[in-house]
Amino acid sequence: MPAGAGRPSISVVICCFTEARWELLLSGIASVRAQTFRPEQLVVVVDHNTDLYRRLSLYGRLTGALTGVETVENSGPPGLSGARNTGVAAATGDIVAFLDDDAEAAPDWLARLVLMYEDPDVLAVGAGLNPCGNRVVRRTSLKSLIGLSGAPIRDCPESRRRCVT
Repeated sequence: MPAGAGRPSISVVICCFTEARWELLLSGIASVRAQTFRPEQLVVVVDHNTDLYRRLSLYGRLTGALTGVETVENSGPPGLSGARNTGVAAATGDIVAFLDDDAEAAPDWLARLVLMYEDPDVLAVGAGLNPCGNRVVRRTSLKSLIGLSGAPIRDCPESRRRCVT
């Protein structure tokens, strides 16, 4: 389903830093492109790794597999915070959704995410990692933002790929 019909648009930002996660990154990008609610924009931010940035650019040109994906280099300090801020600066959507470079999104991830913003009291939404569900942060509980992302996966084998649901 495309954005519109009074629903906010979404920019998805994937931050990456190493070629060691190449296949995982491509799977994550494919999972965003297969969403039932299409994002307005998909931005891949490369965190201070020129070789990875060149590889993504070349791969996109040679295969066409990254058509419509904006690849940018982190213009801030090295690390996830700088990369995410670069992604937010490049984002054009009403909502910015982050996906890790080693995760895949469930096909209805963005459709369910955008529905939560229909409640005017919702400030932010955090996606859980399987087997957890989504967390909604209401305007009255800003302290809940602490730990919204980056929570450890419990009761999951180390080798299991994370899946944002």
